[in-house]
Amino acid sequence: MKLIKTLMAMWLPMLSAIILSTTVLSGVGLASGGLSTFADSNYDIGKNVFLHKLYCETCPLEQKPLDSNVINEIVQSLSTQGELASGLNEKERLAVIHFLKKRFNIL
Repeated sequence: MKLIKTLMAMWLPMLSAIILSTTVLSGVGLASGGLSTFADSNYDIGKNVFLHKLYCETCPLEQKPLDSNVINEIVQSLSTQGELASGLNEKERLAVIHFLKKRFNIL
């Protein structure tokens, strides 16, 4: 029994230090961008929807060249629930708007 108490006395502080350092290091990973924020998630969703539902060979935009005027027209159409928004649900529509604004620096 004395041996068990001695081993516990030796290992408990070491185990606590390992758990504490793991917790601290995982927190550093999260603070450095390891955890996606809602905005980043919206960006990824918007990019995916844009590329697969709006800007593909068989999509409404048919991969036409994108310049600032075209991007602004797309954002305007999606914002007012115009023609481009008809095939998207609300979450997809807002995510595409977020993606385009962030990707093309539109305020």
